[in-house]
Amino acid sequence: MVTLLATIVLLGVLITVHELGHFLVAKAAGVKCEVFSIGFGRPLIKKQIGETEYRIAVFPVGGYVRMLGMELDGPVDGPDKGRDLLSKSPLTRILIFAAGPAMNLIL
Repeated sequence: MVTLLATIVLLGVLITVHELGHFLVAKAAGVKCEVFSIGFGRPLIKKQIGETEYRIAVFPVGGYVRMLGMELDGPVDGPDKGRDLLSKSPLTRILIFAAGPAMNLIL
């Protein structure tokens, strides 16, 4: 039982650090991050802080950062124009996507 609990905690730490890498670099690049979630499925806990909703969800086997423009719904207009992922340069997008694995390596 202790091994199972330790495995779950370690997996949670790895997922959180990985997603935090994507999140921090995206925010630094000016991309609007709509959701930062640890886990998938229905949120158990969620809190809106600023423009981002932070979640801990039911299935703790992954996580994600939902950035504006990831769904390819068309061009972003209004106050968020230029803050979507696809408006950023290819190098910036590469850095955002590479930041997750880089954070795991640093950890």
